[in-house]
Amino acid sequence: MRINIISFTKLFIVSVAIILSYGNAIGQTIAVSSPNKKTNVSLKTNSQIHSNSNMLANDSSQSKINWNAKKFLLISYFTGQASGANLALSTDGLHWQQLNGGQPVIIPTVGSQKLMRDPSIIHGKDGVYRMVWTSGWGGKDIGYAESQDLINWSPQKALAVGEHIDSTSNCWAPEIIYNDLKNLYMIYWSSQIGPWKTKGSEGRIYYVTTKDFNTFSEPKILFRNGFTAGGAPGNDGPIDAFIYKEGKERYIMFYKKDDNSGIPSDFYRIGKTPEGPWGEESGPVTPSTGDEGPSVIKMDNKYLMFTDPFESDYAYVFSSRNLKDWQREVSDLKMSHGTVIEISKKTARSLVDYKPEKDVKTNRKTKIGVLAPKPVFRDPVYDGAADPVVIWNPLVSKWWMFYTNRRANMTTLAGVSWVFGTPIGIAESADGANWKYVSTANFNDLPAECGGKDSTTFWAPDIVKGDDGKWHMYLSIEPGIDVKWGLPGFIVHLTSSNLRDWKYESRLSQLGTSVIDADILKMPDGIWRMYYKDQTGYSHINVTESKDLYTWSTPKEAMKINGEGPIAFQWKGYYWLIIDTWNGQTVHRSKDGNTWEVQPGNHLMPDGEGIGKDDIPNALHANVVICNDRVYMYYFTHPGRIGDDKWKDGYEQRRTSIQVVELKLNEAGWIRANRNEPTYVKLSKP
Repeated sequence: MRINIISFTKLFIVSVAIILSYGNAIGQTIAVSSPNKKTNVSLKTNSQIHSNSNMLANDSSQSKINWNAKKFLLISYFTGQASGANLALSTDGLHWQQLNGGQPVIIPTVGSQKLMRDPSIIHGKDGVYRMVWTSGWGGKDIGYAESQDLINWSPQKALAVGEHIDSTSNCWAPEIIYNDLKNLYMIYWSSQIGPWKTKGSEGRIYYVTTKDFNTFSEPKILFRNGFTAGGAPGNDGPIDAFIYKEGKERYIMFYKKDDNSGIPSDFYRIGKTPEGPWGEESGPVTPSTGDEGPSVIKMDNKYLMFTDPFESDYAYVFSSRNLKDWQREVSDLKMSHGTVIEISKKTARSLVDYKPEKDVKTNRKTKIGVLAPKPVFRDPVYDGAADPVVIWNPLVSKWWMFYTNRRANMTTLAGVSWVFGTPIGIAESADGANWKYVSTANFNDLPAECGGKDSTTFWAPDIVKGDDGKWHMYLSIEPGIDVKWGLPGFIVHLTSSNLRDWKYESRLSQLGTSVIDADILKMPDGIWRMYYKDQTGYSHINVTESKDLYTWSTPKEAMKINGEGPIAFQWKGYYWLIIDTWNGQTVHRSKDGNTWEVQPGNHLMPDGEGIGKDDIPNALHANVVICNDRVYMYYFTHPGRIGDDKWKDGYEQRRTSIQVVELKLNEAGWIRANRNEPTYVKLSKP
């Protein structure tokens, strides 16, 4: 972090460096004396400091990357207080190629001031990239997000790491390191105790530990030297710590003393664990006239320390073989406070080849769709929206979502009676991403066998438009309300001309009285298929067929499986059948719609996999919308069913949220659903 104080001496030094960089003195080392004769600086000039190629990030003709290199370096940095985090790639540490078309890969949406300074990335043991950043000049939180590919980032979270530190008002320059000794992640950052720049205040480095980035230890002091906090002469409290792991029991902590008067200010200490204790202070690193944000990596048996200097807009690179004798060079990357990590050649290639399809700065409606919030919908009446199905309503030119509305906020209801007596709610959206509540569906002519006006339970609707021009709904009905599971249930057929008022047509008696969750698919020959759950004897998915949606064949078993909420659709040359098996969605595919094979590996969206708001638990009873060969799955979660509270029965465990994720195919031709990356929905009029 910085408050810029630039003296004439500093301007003189950097001016000389820039002038030389435009000449032919490539690779020369030049001694420069400042006007007051007190500072001699060794600068290795670089003709590409102001190269236009720095702006042509993904133009292969301007590539600065040596694809035969042994190491590929990635730096995360910022250029504006709230502009977002940028990435650049290098194979020598001096010449950098901007990525993502020079755009930030993520812009801030959380935190005390919604800033994004000092972004730092770590590649976790689980293959996930994790980013933390300074989210405000003041406040006790930092920003956090995750990514599988460094381009698509999860919904952001504000981590209140400093919440329990008295007398502090800032959390700056966070970093993450994995503690192999304890199998924990450490997040560490700079905080000041007491008023900034005031005698009696103190600069400190704090840390917390975590396994999952959801729960954290209490903050502890990682390092303090007792000096005053704040960027003023003589204020030597530490900021911008960076821990470099070297070997099994050797950790080097670099940090800046927050004296911004232009004197060398980067020091280091060595410890046997990332939590200290730390040995004697070494340094400062010279030559320097004030650098902050040190980040260290090793290349060709040299330590490379990247810094954000006061005297230049371009990153400096200090190199040393012994941590004592340093040479400073000027890179061609214009940046503020960056962190460098090593990535694989494969990842480097994918980043360079990536062509951004969206402007992350606008980050809303783009050619790939509208960014869906998390969650996309919560019911304002009972807060229990479940079993969603989405259909186009041409009468209002909007997408309508029908859903079971469990009575989650009626917490005085005994047992599981809150899941009975449920209406069918309706929400609408112009884009499939942003939804608002409309009303409930009307069922005014139901026979008495359905349970009566005030005690009928409606579950899991599915709706299709028939060849007769009417909308047809197949609805699960439990005739009554009970405090335990097990009421008999059946499926009824209703029709509508306006999607709001529904006429009772019939009960599908041949299916039995232990059936729920109908899902309709029209086959290429015009025959309609209904997949549903049958609990007679054991749990299985049955199928029945119809030519007209009124008369249905004798059902037969499609597969024996412990699950519910089947989803049947055609896509990419296959029939797909996805079933909610209560720890994620189990995927099956078939070439003919009769013989099914199960997708290998884990279920889609299992419990604990998610990181987005209300999206940590397993994805439940879903449905899909196919538009222009893109498939969007709408599903629900019980957000409060996590951690130690998972098996409690309160409002948080009962309430639900509707989420959406785009389904894609992996290299093996199976479905993947990454709910932790942003979902862009593009639904157009059918």
